[in-house]
Amino acid sequence: MTAFDKKDYKTALTYLLRAFEERDTDPVLSNLISQSYLNINDYANAEKFLKKMYLLDSMNYLINYNLGYFYYSAEENYRSLKKAIHYFEKELETYPYDTMTLQYLGTIYLEQKDLKKVKEICDRLLKININSYFGNKGMGYLAELDSNFIKALSYYKKSLIVVPDDAESNNRAAVMILKTSLQKNWTDALRYSERAVNIELENAYFNYIYSKVLLYIGDYSKGAKFYYKAIEINPLDIKDAQAEELLKLKGY
Repeated sequence: MTAFDKKDYKTALTYLLRAFEERDTDPVLSNLISQSYLNINDYANAEKFLKKMYLLDSMNYLINYNLGYFYYSAEENYRSLKKAIHYFEKELETYPYDTMTLQYLGTIYLEQKDLKKVKEICDRLLKININSYFGNKGMGYLAELDSNFIKALSYYKKSLIVVPDDAESNNRAAVMILKTSLQKNWTDALRYSERAVNIELENAYFNYIYSKVLLYIGDYSKGAKFYYKAIEINPLDIKDAQAEELLKLKGY
């Protein structure tokens, strides 16, 4: 196992930089060097090596991907979503079916609240793979924004087939059932909301949604526990007068 594999990046750089003296046009080697610098938070040198490789081959998909990822993931002084988009899009010109790059772009467009672009990315992902986790989750989010809760639930369920332990998707699936068909599908709502809480124990909103389902099925003791835990975690945003009135009526 190499020093890089062992995450001993400073030692790895000693050998990688030595190899680079003889193979200074190797994009894979340059990537290892830049990633090593990134892992020790030396953003200046990471950027320098990536730009050096870009000058040698500006259409190389790996170089463009690495530059996109650098500007997406680097610390604040170096982070630039505009540059990240530029290099990710350029990489897709050469390698249009790179689902990882499409997911990064989708995440950036979500951060920028560019919903038209988010839909474009999700459509592309689902054309490549109808079971795309990101594509289905993204389409679920967009359907939810359009108040099409049944459609949103369908997409969230599809995303959970691929990544069953995504806390957010579990929670959103439970919320969609609360909005549409709780009486018919309360067992699903219970399963999704409980899984979300088990994955993120200290998420106030997840605890609150779980408590809503518990109160609906008449488990007032457990419902009270998770409702008041949600308030304890986030007393400013969690407040449900109807739930509190019910709990008071039941002696909680």
